[in-house]
Amino acid sequence: MKSVVLLRAVADPELAQGVWGDTCRLDEPSVVALSLALSLRRAAGGQVHGVAVGPPEWDVALREARAMGVDGLTRAWWDDLAEAGIAATARVLAEAIPADAGVVFAGSAASDHGSGVLAAALAEVLGWPLLQDVTAIEAGEGHLLAQVRAGGGVRQVYRAPTPVVLVAARMPAPLFYPRLATRLAARRETVAARAVAHEVAPGERFELVGYGPARPLTRQLLKPSAAAKPSERLRQLMSGGMGGRGGKTLEAAPEGGIARQLADLLAKEGLVPAGE
Repeated sequence: MKSVVLLRAVADPELAQGVWGDTCRLDEPSVVALSLALSLRRAAGGQVHGVAVGPPEWDVALREARAMGVDGLTRAWWDDLAEAGIAATARVLAEAIPADAGVVFAGSAASDHGSGVLAAALAEVLGWPLLQDVTAIEAGEGHLLAQVRAGGGVRQVYRAPTPVVLVAARMPAPLFYPRLATRLAARRETVAARAVAHEVAPGERFELVGYGPARPLTRQLLKPSAAAKPSERLRQLMSGGMGGRGGKTLEAAPEGGIARQLADLLAKEGLVPAGE
């Protein structure tokens, strides 16, 4: 079975260019999806093909996926896609997916920005079923068994039909340690560039029309319980709602922070009942 994994690259200045000579890398959700695709290949054979919609600058990160074990790479791009929405991107991805693919693996919402609905839009374009929050995949007799993370820590196992779009759960990205020779060979790989068959319609474009400094974030305080004593409600308000969990506004004294001191002062002045 041929699997397809959707890949996305992000800029990471902490790389300091590294072995790739660049600061572009795969984002964590893409690596999680890639690990699921590779685990299915180990269990059932076949191939794993990476597909991305991004500019040529992503090729460095896509070659990293080649070093991790993908069998082939396709990157689709057109200048208008920089302003395209999810629907247009999903159509481009659908055109780039090989016709003999049986499963598409996608990551959760992108680590830099994103709504996390691109996989659903792609499933709609392909007409394939969609299964989200997948944590593991196994190959059965003519079908796939997908473990899904449910509420309350419950693990559910689904028999998934094929073809299907599987969205990986939000998990820590596994670590890959390709051999140095493999990574150096991947640097010389050519990423297949695919021209988009149609331009993005004017109604599907996003245009930047304004720019300004970030607005300050408003801190949300937890509302104290009405059943609490007056002094306790005051402590909770002064500690930002963290008083019940040991939070303090200032580490002024071992017996308490400034909230407790203020509460004691108000009690001393008779503004709240003493001893509460």
